[in-house]
Amino acid sequence: MCSDSIRFESRRDDWMSGLLAIIIMFMVGVTIYLFVAEPMRGEVIAAAVINILAILLISGFYFNTYYTLNNEYLFYKSGIMKGKIKLENITEIEVGKTVWVGIKPATAGKGLRVKYKFGEIYISPKTNETFVQAISVFLPSLKIIHS
Repeated sequence: MCSDSIRFESRRDDWMSGLLAIIIMFMVGVTIYLFVAEPMRGEVIAAAVINILAILLISGFYFNTYYTLNNEYLFYKSGIMKGKIKLENITEIEVGKTVWVGIKPATAGKGLRVKYKFGEIYISPKTNETFVQAISVFLPSLKIIHS
């Protein structure tokens, strides 16, 4: 990445934060139960380890989602998922749209649907308008649609 890159943190919706907190608390509870109530057998330890890895994976997606923009690429990272899109391939951005299927390195609704030559991606920067203004500097003729 270039030194003149701009980093955008992902916005986190309250409903997603609450849902993930409930899921993680449940998984922690199950893990504690496995260690306390069950005899230490290989399958109990394996289940607990899988549960702990799942908690770490979910936490990684939640706390490590961001986007970086420079004059050549839009980079995205969400937990273990990462990628880049060449700016010249981006054709349109739809603002305020929530997408439920597809590539979604996002932690909130009403984000940005970025359409590019080979598909589309859904992202949720802290503020949509700040991201749109920044990318417009690199792509002044980019089609922006407000939903």
